[in-house]
Amino acid sequence: MATKKIKLTAEKLNSIIKEHKFVSLSIGTDAFPYEIVSHRGLSIFIRKMNVVENTVEMNFTSGGFLGHVDNNYSQKWKCESCEGSPITRINLRNIFESYSVSGKVCSIRTNTVHGVFYFTKEPRYFYDYNF
Repeated sequence: MATKKIKLTAEKLNSIIKEHKFVSLSIGTDAFPYEIVSHRGLSIFIRKMNVVENTVEMNFTSGGFLGHVDNNYSQKWKCESCEGSPITRINLRNIFESYSVSGKVCSIRTNTVHGVFYFTKEPRYFYDYNF
């Protein structure tokens, strides 16, 4: 995946947010959903979402340390807005565009957490059962 740093302007941020209403925090192999509440200048304000249920039955088999999930990448989680979650401000100083097989991905590198935020069109939660 080729990655390049881009110069972010308020206009560019507006166009990204118009298309992407959510961000996912990727830590290791797991992903956690956040909704974009608002934005001002080169900052976005986000709120963590509730993860309700996985709508796919996971297929656990023997193997590995405690087991193995054959359909690990078939997960489909329902996520809901959580008005009670605190709002976090992220300053978008370092933003990168990556191009992969699935298309263009915008990611945010930030020093506030040990992970990377990715702009997403839908809320995304992923738990790696096989890690």
